[in-house]
Amino acid sequence: MDARTVPKRPFTVTLALLGVFLLGLWNLGRAAALYREQDLLLTLQVQPDPRLRLLIAVVWVVIFWGLVWALWRRRPFSQKAVPGLTALYAVYDLGLPFIYPAARLNQTNWLLTGAFYLIIVLFMAWALNRPAASKYFKTEDTWTEK
Repeated sequence: MDARTVPKRPFTVTLALLGVFLLGLWNLGRAAALYREQDLLLTLQVQPDPRLRLLIAVVWVVIFWGLVWALWRRRPFSQKAVPGLTALYAVYDLGLPFIYPAARLNQTNWLLTGAFYLIIVLFMAWALNRPAASKYFKTEDTWTEK
């Protein structure tokens, strides 16, 4: 393909790409911390099991960095997958303290965290599905009338 015919990535798509990458990086840091402190956490009998949380964090790293690859390669499914999986991650991250009572002590600002996740999900949905992004992903614009 000629370089002149390839549409330039919209800035909002770049921001969404960076956000997804940073979520993956955050989970990589979480996995590293859980791995490093695993012996202490197992001794303290922290719930949920640190090994399970480590595995889940690694899975989220793979998911988010897979989405980064999909956005970079202009895969049309990523327009819906990024906001959807980010919302699923938000539900997981906010729901964990409600499932395990001991974790509730760490989640005093759940409303602020929930509002933050809501803003991120709404921004990603808008950024990846607006008309300029539809041209980038080579899909039809389903959000506005033509």
